[in-house]
Amino acid sequence: MPIPYDLVNPLLTATNSFTVIVREVNVAPALPAILPQTVDEMTLLTVTNTASNANIHSTVVGYALVNPPAGAAVDADGIITWTPGQSQSPSTNTITTAAINSGAPSLSATNSFAVIVREVNVAPPFIQSIVLYRDGVVISWSAVEGRSYRLQYREGPGVSPWIDDAPDLTAIGPVLSATNSPAGSALRIYRVLLLP
Repeated sequence: MPIPYDLVNPLLTATNSFTVIVREVNVAPALPAILPQTVDEMTLLTVTNTASNANIHSTVVGYALVNPPAGAAVDADGIITWTPGQSQSPSTNTITTAAINSGAPSLSATNSFAVIVREVNVAPPFIQSIVLYRDGVVISWSAVEGRSYRLQYREGPGVSPWIDDAPDLTAIGPVLSATNSPAGSALRIYRVLLLP
């Protein structure tokens, strides 16, 4: 039932308008918690350390490693890669990552995780065969995939220094071979070095 119009105390109303500006507050990106990692020397370690960002209008614009071990790197997607060398084992290392976003002001976040590098004992190379061909000598030896080797020779026992037969070779399987040209030598002695 409608309310009757009151001539003595009429109901009066008024309106107004105003503008509300909502500002986004930049929030730092968040990096995941990474469990301790274990890797063998001379073996590639890959860790996904991609940051998330709660802000709608800002994105993660960069990653950096803080005082990383030699050889460690991070790409634009937060993927960390590292192949520790033989001289870096055994050891325990801390990898710290910083992620930066594009907000105003730009904010960053960091996380850290441990990497334990295990030493792997590699058997020394063993020369398996030396085959003389018309154009040279093919020397084959036992190898470990991913490891590098240097073939050396000298002209006779103890009469000359060891000479490198360049270039150094990296194994892609259990056997590695190189060809050397004796160039008229009466006696040539060979050895193979496992490189660090």
